[in-house]
Amino acid sequence: MSTLSEQQVEAFWRDGYLVADNAVTDRQLAALQAELAAAVEESRVHVAPFGAQTIDGRPRYDIAPDHSASAPALRRMNNPSEVSDAFRDVMEQSATVDMVADLIGSAKFHHDKVNLKLPGGSTQVAWHQDFAYTPHTNDDVITALIMVDDMNTENGCLKAVPGSHRGPVYSLFAGDTFTGFIDPEVVRDLVTKEHGI
Repeated sequence: MSTLSEQQVEAFWRDGYLVADNAVTDRQLAALQAELAAAVEESRVHVAPFGAQTIDGRPRYDIAPDHSASAPALRRMNNPSEVSDAFRDVMEQSATVDMVADLIGSAKFHHDKVNLKLPGGSTQVAWHQDFAYTPHTNDDVITALIMVDDMNTENGCLKAVPGSHRGPVYSLFAGDTFTGFIDPEVVRDLVTKEHGI
């Protein structure tokens, strides 16, 4: 039985994204929130990235340069499902898994991470396309985002450009330097086009 409606599947392929309710249960969401709150508290005693290394050698937790004990700026948790029962449960047993299957059929899990934007922090994620980070030989790749807190314009919500998945894959480089974001002039053109300005 499908988790997503036919209209939701059509919207995903048309727009390149889909906002879906109930991707996790209330219990799963509470477990994720508790895990993240504990990680933020633990980060207060650190002055540099910390935690058991991931399989590719990165520290598990990344902190922003403006991090301090009194104003923690934990900005990323790398591959939490490797070390967290709460994240592993969502990765294996949540409705999100069924939603992805409704969109592309059976799927292989690639990786997970948590990006945090804590109050008062300076963490920003600039315009980018996820596919450019993990290029594949086909485009049957889905990034499933689970928001563990409410998002609005005051606290830094996510913005997507409908249909941009059908256009070119933009570079995340400035010359030979990896920036991780699309050239701001290209972004201005995309946003202008989207809003008909």
